[in-house]
Amino acid sequence: MDIRNLDDKYFKEVIENPKLAASLMEIILPKEIREIIDLENLKLEKDSFISGELKEAYSDLLFRAGLRGGEEVYIYLLIEHKSYPDRYTILQLLKYMVNIWERELNKENKKELTPIIPVIFYHGEKRWEMVKSLADITRGIKEYPELKEYLPLFKHIFYELGEIEEIEEVENPGLKVFLLSLLLARGFKNPKLLLKMLLRYLDNIPGDYEYLFFATTIYVFNKIDIDLEELMEYTRELRFERREDLMTLAERLRREGMEKGRKEGREEGRKEGREEGRKEAAINALQKGLDIEIIAEITGLSVEKIEELKKKLN
Repeated sequence: MDIRNLDDKYFKEVIENPKLAASLMEIILPKEIREIIDLENLKLEKDSFISGELKEAYSDLLFRAGLRGGEEVYIYLLIEHKSYPDRYTILQLLKYMVNIWERELNKENKKELTPIIPVIFYHGEKRWEMVKSLADITRGIKEYPELKEYLPLFKHIFYELGEIEEIEEVENPGLKVFLLSLLLARGFKNPKLLLKMLLRYLDNIPGDYEYLFFATTIYVFNKIDIDLEELMEYTRELRFERREDLMTLAERLRREGMEKGRKEGREEGRKEGREEGRKEAAINALQKGLDIEIIAEITGLSVEKIEELKKKLN
């Protein structure tokens, strides 16, 4: 998997699960909004509104949801991947909202705009400097407050990845694994404690979220540095089959280019290592009975390549 797009791929693979997406909205949206929205029937729109040069810094997900009275609303999730806050993200958010409305008018031939609830999801290392409106980043507004009413005015929801105590209170096990992995990748002050906790949850992940085992393992082991002997200590308490899967995948990812390519600067070794790691992950996932398209999303391999691997297994 291309490390530059690792955050984007992981986010989209995880949040595309409707149950997990609904659980995330439960902790993000304010009570008055949750009471009027049917979160059980969220529909993910496939479009992305982020231009090519910004895809390494942002991801986005657009959901369509029904309101209790029969109307519809969009929930637009803009995910900030940079390790530091960007005070101009609110400007990007407005741009993408306008793009969504233009799509409605031009492609769907709607006569009225659908309401959008914009959300910024931030999981960087530094605390976010809260920018509540465009007035906060516009020159001269403090000196001439009369100008403020001429700026575009909209409210957005800001969600910042919480601390471990908050995440442990999350009820949905898949969402808990997802948030813990983001916390670990961000640079948690006690990574050993958090990694043990994450592995314990992965070991007992329910069937609905089985795909998270491979997706999270690939994500985490591309984000942190860990010695294989140290990993073996962490996995002693896991079930045998889970321990075997984890060690096989982790060893392949590290030995075949991930760690070697990063430390020695050997780009060719890194490419070959990633390819072998993907194949090994795909084979393990096929043996677990996962759907081919899901495996393709997790590993980055083509559907054709995975079907070829499946033939060799049979």
